[in-house]
Amino acid sequence: MANFTAGTSFSDGVTNDVTAAKLNALVADAVPTSNLSLTSTTGTIATFNSTTGTIATLNSTTGTIATLNSTTGTIATLNSTTGTIPTLVATTLVTTGTGTAAAPAIVPTGDTNTGIFFPAADTIAFSEGGAEAMRIDSSGNVGIGTSSLAPGHRVSLTGDGSTITGGLVLNTNSNLTYVSAVSPSSADFEMWNSANGYVRIGTNSQERLRIDSSGNLLVGTATAIGKFTVEAAGGGVSTTPITTNSITGAGTRFAAGFYYSGAKVGGIEVTASATSYVTSSDYRLKTNLEPISNGIERVKQLPVYRFNWIADQSGNKVDGFVAHEAKQIIPECVSGEKDAVDADGKPIYQGIDQSKIVPLLTAALKEAIAKIETLEAKVTALEAA
Repeated sequence: MANFTAGTSFSDGVTNDVTAAKLNALVADAVPTSNLSLTSTTGTIATFNSTTGTIATLNSTTGTIATLNSTTGTIATLNSTTGTIPTLVATTLVTTGTGTAAAPAIVPTGDTNTGIFFPAADTIAFSEGGAEAMRIDSSGNVGIGTSSLAPGHRVSLTGDGSTITGGLVLNTNSNLTYVSAVSPSSADFEMWNSANGYVRIGTNSQERLRIDSSGNLLVGTATAIGKFTVEAAGGGVSTTPITTNSITGAGTRFAAGFYYSGAKVGGIEVTASATSYVTSSDYRLKTNLEPISNGIERVKQLPVYRFNWIADQSGNKVDGFVAHEAKQIIPECVSGEKDAVDADGKPIYQGIDQSKIVPLLTAALKEAIAKIETLEAKVTALEAA
């Protein structure tokens, strides 16, 4: 068996007469002194070891390197036909140019204007179709749709001029939720849930405000009683459900206004020292005015009681009326119907506006005053006789 080392020259004594057959015979009988094995039949190098790297298999037919290890990196498979490297591990840096939004430094095959580029030191940016879509600056702040990140804010969002602009959008099971400005040039703001659900806001891990799926506004509660429901725990000044403390200036100020079909029908007015609950009463709103002529008789028919509320039976008794009885005398002072219930059989209680009784009481008092004045005149005449 022939022995040779790297750099060995050989000849059979005839110029240019090293044939393939002779070379095959030589190689077949050779004992290499370096780590090299060559099989002429398959063209395979089974092992190549040079201290710093190993080629386990190199096949000239498929162009495949099964393993290449060179201390700093590993290539599990390299196929010359497809140019594929399934695994690449390197302990040294892989560097590239900075690139631009139009020509990113790192791109996928066949799409040269979409990828990653590096617009500044410690900054990474992503482009789509040649335009910047997102960047992460040197402070770790993220900008989406903008390269001008708001200072001190983790995420900056800017839209492209569409209806839902500058927004954070969550889309799950086709239920669109977003927080957005209405348009790029508008100062309006939207928080939207297109699903049949609620929107709620909380602090200290507790719910504080909710807009339910029916559009009811709830503060301090998740149960709607009406369009606007406020509930405060406990009692006293510190937990007053509704407080208005921003009215300033001289004279009367409106704390609240009530409208029906766009026309104001009442409100709450305040001054520096008092509050008035006002209902509309302008003469221009009224017609068919008639004096009350039987005030005393109607007042005599109006039952008045002193009673306890069932919910506060141990409390002090109060003066008042029973709604359905008062309705027989003064219909406009009572709301609701006697013994009404809702679809679940729960009571719908009647209510009373006792201020609506005042006109009748005033008429009765005027009639009584007239009688008193008549009697006084008769007494005076008798005394003078």
